[in-house]
Amino acid sequence: MMRFLLSLFLFFTLSTLPALAQTLPQAPIVYQSTQSDLDRTGIPLQLPQIIVAPSVNPQLGYGTTLQLASREGYSLIVGNRTPCGGTPCALAYVEAIRLVPGLPEIPKMFVEPADDPENQPVRSPESASWLKLSNGQKSYFTPWESFLGPGYSHLTWDKGYYRYDIALKVGTRDAVVQMAESSF
Repeated sequence: MMRFLLSLFLFFTLSTLPALAQTLPQAPIVYQSTQSDLDRTGIPLQLPQIIVAPSVNPQLGYGTTLQLASREGYSLIVGNRTPCGGTPCALAYVEAIRLVPGLPEIPKMFVEPADDPENQPVRSPESASWLKLSNGQKSYFTPWESFLGPGYSHLTWDKGYYRYDIALKVGTRDAVVQMAESSF
């Protein structure tokens, strides 16, 4: 029953997203609490300056919580700046990892699991695909899928010695592209 209700909610919510694609609210991302740790990694930073989503309040700044910062990579949660007790506040993730031998190619990172008729996720109506950002950067879009809670869409690209990834909760292609465009 819970799965049916989630499917129904996501269907009605997402059926309105194509019409909103060009007018989704956006708000600034504030890196003040994590900037010095990120600078110390020595990694060329690709940090989106805005978050774009239907649930975003343009009046608020959205903060970051550092999960990892080393010379091998960084990982941040982007979410509400008011405390809410953990990751349910997370609206997005911003990550970079060093390219090392054995790291899967980008599309292979998001391989579909074997079909299980008893356990089918709710999926975005969008399809995974390669695309080019306005600066010519080749990127791979992976739409969200959800089993028990909202899933994340990803926009992933390799640049220099690093792989960058922006993940947005129930994000559309347009929304994650706008976020990525603000990181250059």
